[in-house]
Amino acid sequence: MELGFFVTEQNTGDFLISLKSRCKRDRSTDDVINEVREQIAHEIPQIEVSFVQIMQDTLKDMAGNVSPLEVKIFGNDYRVIQDFADGVVKQMELVPGVVDITSGVSYGSPEITYQLDGDAVSREGLTIADAGEQLRIALLGEEATKLRRSNYLEPVVVRYSDTIRRDPTWLAQVPIANGTGHVIPAASICRMEEKINVNELARENQQPLVSVTANISGRDLGGTANDLRARLASIPLPSGVRLELGGQVESQRRAFRNLLLVLTLAIGLVFLLLVIQFRSYRLPLIIFLTMPFSQIGALLALRLTHTELNISAFMGLIMLIGLVVKNGIILIEYTHQLRAGGIGTIAEALAVAGRTRLRPIFMTSLTTIIALFPLALNIGSGAELQRPLAIAVIGGLSVSTIFTLIVIPTAHVLLGDSEGDVL
Repeated sequence: MELGFFVTEQNTGDFLISLKSRCKRDRSTDDVINEVREQIAHEIPQIEVSFVQIMQDTLKDMAGNVSPLEVKIFGNDYRVIQDFADGVVKQMELVPGVVDITSGVSYGSPEITYQLDGDAVSREGLTIADAGEQLRIALLGEEATKLRRSNYLEPVVVRYSDTIRRDPTWLAQVPIANGTGHVIPAASICRMEEKINVNELARENQQPLVSVTANISGRDLGGTANDLRARLASIPLPSGVRLELGGQVESQRRAFRNLLLVLTLAIGLVFLLLVIQFRSYRLPLIIFLTMPFSQIGALLALRLTHTELNISAFMGLIMLIGLVVKNGIILIEYTHQLRAGGIGTIAEALAVAGRTRLRPIFMTSLTTIIALFPLALNIGSGAELQRPLAIAVIGGLSVSTIFTLIVIPTAHVLLGDSEGDVL
């Protein structure tokens, strides 16, 4: 059964494995998964296994079971794209970091099909319906009567024994009574085929589709996706077949595009708010000079901790806009209060404001950093989801706090006083 006790196919299932707490084991979760994956591949190479952590599995179900990597194969003929999926799997196996590759071709149980020959059936004095009914009774049985048990009737089915029905040689010799009362073998009026049928045919936008999915281990999503694109580009495509890279790669691309729009709107709205607050264009521009340093600090922190830039980290970059601007407002606002109080030059006012507001700026930044530190250290259940956000905010806020006390006063002195720059 799957997470949430949903019914699965007969040949699929989930195992929920709980590890000891991190302090009681010397290996990470990924190390344990890699070892188990290698053991299963060595001892039971015939099965397909996919390893996901429980929170990731929950998010995948909420997002429509989106895998990290998904190659969508479109075409007009199911047989062509199903055969082509095998070549895609081989190319994905060559990409470093790609694991748990699963072909979207879903095969059902073995089937035996009897193709009746209409002419042969007629020569034996039978109809297609009569011959088919005799085959059905021979293989599946026929209800002869019912027996009463307690308050219900239980049907009694008469059929050949399993030892006979499961004998491949007997299946071609199933006895069929012809129109004259003689018994003939089924092979004389039909052709028997043994095959495994595909039990699932997928479509997307009314187009036949086969998906090949995979997980990622030890690499970031973007770099792995770029390597996979290069591999797929080297595959010659049959006529009418096209490939699309989907999964979390496509979801992240759309999310990054939307988050970039949100980042732009956030910067614009914050700048507009500062213009209204200070009634000046110069002061908001001075405050915004520290913003590039905060973004660089966040990206540097992600790089040093080997954390990928994902949606959570991008949200941290957006959060830094308000946090960084807050420190600049504290310094600039007090500087202008001092100027209004009679301090002579802007340099003198900035020096006094820097000494006075140093503690509030450091205290507000330090409290934010301390609050996010448990998430950055991956402490607590589900902390790994928000860890990139915490690292980005801590790195960006640490750098921007220092540069706030350097860049803003310097730029303010170089650009001159803004008392005449009032809207």
